[in-house]
Amino acid sequence: MSVADAASGESWFRHKGAKLLIPASTMKLFTSAVALDKLGPDHRFTTDIRRKKDTLYLVGNGDPVLQLEHLEQLARTAARSLQKKPIAHIVVDDSFFAGGVLPPGFDKKNTDAAYRASVGAVALHGGTAKVSVSPGREGAAPRVAISPPGRYVRIQNKALSVSGSGSTIRLHMKPDGDHSKVVVTGRIGRKRKNRPTWAVRRLEHPPLATGYAFAALLAKHCACKVTEKVTLGTAPKKSASIATHRSAPLSAVIAVMNKESNNFIAEMLLRALARKPTKPMEPVTWADGQQTVRQWTTRNLSIEPNSFAYHNGSGLYDGGLFSTDQVARLLTVMNQHKDREIYRASLAVAGQDGTLKGRLMGTATTGRMVGKTGTLNDVSALSGYVRTRNGQRLAYSILVNNTGGATRQMRKIQDRLVSILVEVR
Repeated sequence: MSVADAASGESWFRHKGAKLLIPASTMKLFTSAVALDKLGPDHRFTTDIRRKKDTLYLVGNGDPVLQLEHLEQLARTAARSLQKKPIAHIVVDDSFFAGGVLPPGFDKKNTDAAYRASVGAVALHGGTAKVSVSPGREGAAPRVAISPPGRYVRIQNKALSVSGSGSTIRLHMKPDGDHSKVVVTGRIGRKRKNRPTWAVRRLEHPPLATGYAFAALLAKHCACKVTEKVTLGTAPKKSASIATHRSAPLSAVIAVMNKESNNFIAEMLLRALARKPTKPMEPVTWADGQQTVRQWTTRNLSIEPNSFAYHNGSGLYDGGLFSTDQVARLLTVMNQHKDREIYRASLAVAGQDGTLKGRLMGTATTGRMVGKTGTLNDVSALSGYVRTRNGQRLAYSILVNNTGGATRQMRKIQDRLVSILVEVR
């Protein structure tokens, strides 16, 4: 644990503050700080529909918060431009992100959980799909619905509709060539007609999934004939833009990332913040992003390059190693930053929102503490800022490793320690 005066950086308390530990999602404090400093709070990401003859190109530069309604608006705008001209090819231009869609370290476990989502320069709905299962007639297979739409997710339905209101439905998403396949097993009662069983699962290749969703939406809104085949490629320079979507500003994006601890956004930012100002559309790799964060951390925190490890943007699995001294140093440096209020506002508020909504409710710490949580099987972390009763702002970091899975107990200890800081005179 390390505590420092957020204004001066003066150390107030240290307990094994130099020891390197796995920070879990505390890593997002570094990712958001670098993104905010390098890109600026008003930075927006674009998704563009370009056309050349009978081909449409879906081009992105890493919008981390692209949603179905945004893609549908692009389809509507494109449809108005096309009128009745047929589209024979839909190409997804994912070339801005080089080096694959799976973030560093994400291959440590093979799970279809949404928190392990792959990324892409064009990636819809956090790289995931929502699968809903509703009962059919008794003895028949239930109905399976996929959102986003399109022909990317293939369905293997082994489930059965039965009498009653129970459900033993299981959903498993797995690779299927260039596509993803959802395997549905179990039984669902007919009385659950208005209460479908659903789950959110990661997709193998978000850019392709987004392309198939766009094809389905374009066919829905366009009077023209639209191909169902989607491929990857690069938009030619002479293609014409017919529709563009601009994302929410970065200030709003990092607030979602930090308050809800969104791994997908963190990994998208890791790629995007490696963008070169002089060559804004030159492809960027995972290594480019890692180097950008490491150099920024070394320079701005005045620490040695080999004194920490930064592997991915979210902190998932063994995403890196930091000491509480280094995390507290980051927080004090960002408290002097011109965008410090935006940075602090991106963190969850004790007892009020985000991952801290249910913690320290109805106490003197409610509303006085903001922080970033971090949880893995053997890791529990909490770092951020706390206001004492006399108005002093403290930066604090608490990292616990080798917990033996005792997450609930570790959180109680962290909450008690932060509550003590509130009373500091």
